[in-house]
Amino acid sequence: MNATSAKRILSPRYILQELADEVHKLLSLTYTRPILEALLKEPAGLSFRGIDVGVVGATGSAGSAAATLRKLIDAGWVEKKENPKKGDTRYHLTKRGREALTYAKQGDGLVPVEGETRES
Repeated sequence: MNATSAKRILSPRYILQELADEVHKLLSLTYTRPILEALLKEPAGLSFRGIDVGVVGATGSAGSAAATLRKLIDAGWVEKKENPKKGDTRYHLTKRGREALTYAKQGDGLVPVEGETRES
């Protein structure tokens, strides 16, 4: 089947809404925004302990920090790298993570509501 004869199964608006929903699911996790903001301030990255104690602190548990980090890594917002200088693992904000944080700060006005179309 060539590209011109392929039928569109999902509308672009539906796809955009699904993607927006996925972004909002991640942003709604309790520690997502604090973790992203902390990583933005630390270009050298943060250790798990730095995130767990310094960001999540007394309000959460190691399980909370670990679960949120796993989801952020899976989404490509955070990457985990070995730090040969310190012999530990560091978490770093990715370009996608920066974009997600910018989106979170600007609010929901970036997603068109049902019936609106975006000009390209």
